Amino acid sequence: MWDLFKVSQRFESIFGIFLMLFERIQGLFRQGTYFGRHHMSNSSSSEPRYWHSTISEVEPEHVFVRGYDLEDLIGLPFGAATFLLIKGRIPTPQETKVVDAILTGVLDYGLQKAGTVAARAVVSSNPNMQAGLATAVLAAGDFSLSPENAARYIINEYEQFLESGLTQTDYASKAVERATASKFRIPGFGHPVFRGKDPRSQKLIGIAKEAGLWSGPAALYEAIHAEFTKNPKVSHFPINDVGVLAALSVAMGFTPQ
Repeated sequence: MWDLFKVSQRFESIFGIFLMLFERIQGLFRQGTYFGRHHMSNSSSSEPRYWHSTISEVEPEHVFVRGYDLEDLIGLPFGAATFLLIKGRIPTPQETKVVDAILTGVLDYGLQKAGTVAARAVVSSNPNMQAGLATAVLAAGDFSLSPENAARYIINEYEQFLESGLTQTDYASKAVERATASKFRIPGFGHPVFRGKDPRSQKLIGIAKEAGLWSGPAALYEAIHAEFTKNPKVSHFPINDVGVLAALSVAMGFTPQ
């Protein structure tokens, strides 16, 4: 029973990410070059169908995922396979490394998260894996494991920054001024335990910078944080792991939709 509790605790964080990412299943598959057997679906038939999917297709002798034979995909890193399902293309090695780091970085969630507590309560009555995982997934929302708000903020600020003609530092300063004047709490800043730096965030940012993916919107978000923490009252606020998750997701082309 205890092992089942721990599993539900761990999977709350992973499935929370999937809950956000799978909302953005994008377009049709774009031709890749990593595997030889690329399959073009015959789904252009005019015959009406109740359900339609561009993600996978099952045939008598093969299963195709985003146009790739599943036999060729077996052995692909889990992060890369997840990226393929959502984005419709094989990620670069750098993108794969960052996605794997993100999925690993959220495995520390304990009883402070409502989903973990809810999953334990449900499994106490219905001790099976599906019940615990489903409960944890349903608990992901605006106040727990919810990077979409930070992602929307980052996307909006980056679009305004590109239109402003300002330097990154000058724009970041004005963004903080606007937030302060309107009493807007910038999502992804602060943590109830970590002060100054969130060690998980620092590790993820380091991996992303090494991979060349901490740029554009992610770099602007970091600049806004630097301006934000110049205020002594909030100088101990780190960028938390959810904020970094949002920044990296946006930098890799994911959106909260």
